[in-house]
Amino acid sequence: TGFAVIILLSGLSFALCTGFRMSPRNIGLFVLGLLIGSLMLAKAWDSVMSRLGGFDFEQEYLSEDGDRGSYFRQASPIMQDLPISGLGINNWSYWVSNRYAARAGYEMDSYPSLYSAPERKMQAPPAHNLYILTAAELGWPGLALLLSLFIRCMFLAVRGLRSAGHDWPGRLRLGIFLGLCAMMMQSWTEWEFRQTPMFFLGHISMAIMVVLHVHTRVRRSA
Repeated sequence: TGFAVIILLSGLSFALCTGFRMSPRNIGLFVLGLLIGSLMLAKAWDSVMSRLGGFDFEQEYLSEDGDRGSYFRQASPIMQDLPISGLGINNWSYWVSNRYAARAGYEMDSYPSLYSAPERKMQAPPAHNLYILTAAELGWPGLALLLSLFIRCMFLAVRGLRSAGHDWPGRLRLGIFLGLCAMMMQSWTEWEFRQTPMFFLGHISMAIMVVLHVHTRVRRSA
């Protein structure tokens, strides 16, 4: 997912920054970027192909042996039992290990207590999907709140891009928009947004987006 995000958003960033204008300068930059990207891809070709070659969507998500699909199956009994309140923030590993993994057909080591980890260290990791993890820990209301936050900030970013120029507020809006796109796409197969550095960076970026929006409205009304 990270590799696909880099390719898609690099192309989108170039298109938005140049305004789709095919001037000699932009064409030169495009050719230079394509050359550098091709060299990087050639250097990493073996590792990239081995990673992509080992991925099969049906096996990963729809079979019992699938890795990412297992999180959906583990979350299913949680959402049946606790659709509104969820497990509580950061409680996925404990309750999936001790109760819900077995109900979903997976074998995990139970925590001996709230303060001790299993000796074999085979407890459930956090779901590698931010949306599934949020729904299981905070219920459907928590997931709706998270998506509302992301969608609202994306709306403000896109709305600002329509009228943004090449000044620094416009470039900042563009950077925040692309960053939010990357975060939402990568969150389908990871949960890094919940880690402290990404959590702070994401909220700082969204706060800056709101400030830019308010500043623009005040300036226009004046």
